Amino acid sequence: MRRKDREITSTEEIINILQRSNTIRIAMNGDKYPYVVPVSFGMKVADENW
Repeated sequence: MRRKDREITSTEEIINILQRSNTIRIAMNGDKYPYVVPVSFGMKVADENW
C-alpha cells in the first residue's frame, strides 16, 4: 500500500465495501502505459471470524 493513511485493514469494513459494490477496478502497469480493468464479481462470506 502506497499510502498507509488510506489503508483499510478492518475485515468488517472491507466486506462492507465489497457488499456495496458490483464492480471492482484493477489497475496495472503495462509495457507502454498503465491501464484499468473493470471486473464484475460475486461474493459470499463463509466465515465472519477471519
